Amino acid sequence: MLPVISSDEFLRHDTGRFHPERSQRLIAIVNALKAAPWSDKLEWQLPTPVATRPVLPLLQQIHSPRYIETVQEIANSGGGMLDADTPISPHSYDFALLSVHAWFDWFDQVLATQNPPLALARL
Repeated sequence: MLPVISSDEFLRHDTGRFHPERSQRLIAIVNALKAAPWSDKLEWQLPTPVATRPVLPLLQQIHSPRYIETVQEIANSGGGMLDADTPISPHSYDFALLSVHAWFDWFDQVLATQNPPLALARL
């Protein structure tokens, strides 16, 4: 079995109609995987819930606290643009945290099994 870590929650991240990173890309990947002749070999898994693992200290090793706060503020204010090419929807901050959890789940499985799963996470 090949674990696939993903969530329909990622589909709610709205980057706008013409942005290349949009939910239709994830939908197409999921549909192709489910239609593959070997789809019965896939084990679909949800990412670990955000509330169960503190990731902000780890994120702050990659992004400055001010950057993280700015993304959260823009999302909480209803969305907007972080820069000319980075739209933030009202739930982008939450989806970013869920994506981090999906990738930590990926790493956890690699370390535990030496076999990488597939992570379908957006942001």
